[in-house]
Order: sequence, then structure tokens, then C-alpha cells
Amino acid sequence: MVNGHKIPSEQEIKNKIADIEKTTAKTAGISNVKTSMDFDNYIVSISCNFAKITQLNTVVKNIVEKENNKSKYIEKSYEYDVANNIFARLNKVSVKKDYNKMTNADKEVFATANYTAIYKFENTVGTVSNKDAKISPSKKAVMLQQNVLDIITEKKSIENKITLNK
Repeated sequence: MVNGHKIPSEQEIKNKIADIEKTTAKTAGISNVKTSMDFDNYIVSISCNFAKITQLNTVVKNIVEKENNKSKYIEKSYEYDVANNIFARLNKVSVKKDYNKMTNADKEVFATANYTAIYKFENTVGTVSNKDAKISPSKKAVMLQQNVLDIITEKKSIENKITLNK
């Protein structure tokens, strides 16, 4: 227990990630689902392939519903503008009010936590809208890394519009 919260065992985390992997793999249009876990650095990764952005949004919806997440589900986490070749990561959910209700001890957990998103594309990336996003040397991937506390307090955003070259 930490601050009165039960800490899941490594096996419980593995089981939960395996469950998320299964939910993802069962979603129509999703393929090549892979997960990895690094318990030394507490990093969990999930990757998949999809042909339509609606399939990716369905994965997010399926996971949220399966986890009975009490937060409001936003219908779209991602968008793709075909005409302009722009992939967008949206962030329409605010957890700042929930964070403000936490004890100081619970808030401390977020001080050193990081959020990392890596998006890989078949086409090369032209531009990104988030100033903290980095385009890979191959120009076929974008990485965005933010401190979780900065995201929660809305000092930073995970929103990003990635313009792909045709």
C-alpha cells in the first residue's frame, strides 16, 4: 500500500496489459498488436497497425469501456484530415479538477511521471504543431514526451497535428 492505495503486483500488471492487448486485437481493422513491459523503468508500450482512424478511436473506446473508466469518454482521440494529410492527436479531457481534489501525498506521484507517445508513419512527416514534438531523422516518426504533471495542470498539451508529405 502506498498512501492507502493498493499497488498491483508485477503479475497483475502483466495480466492487465495482456487484457488490453486482447481487447485491441479483437477490434475490427486492427492488426500487428504488440505490447512490451519494462518493470525496471515502469514503461509499458502498446503498438498496432490500422487502416482507418475510426479503428484507432474504436480501440480507445473499447479499452475505456472495458475498464469501466469513470472519466468521460471522448468519441474521438484522433483525427485524420485526408484532404490535407494531417494526423491529429486530440485531448478533450481535463483531469485538473480531479487532481486538485487529491491529497498532497498522492499528487507527488505525478511529479516525476512522464507521458511519451511515438507515432510511426509510412509517409514522411512535414511538420508538427506541438513545439515539444520531435521528428525522427528518418522523418517517418514523431515523438512527444511531456511531464504528466504539466499535462494535468494544463501547462503542456499532448495535442499535436502532424502534417504528412504526400
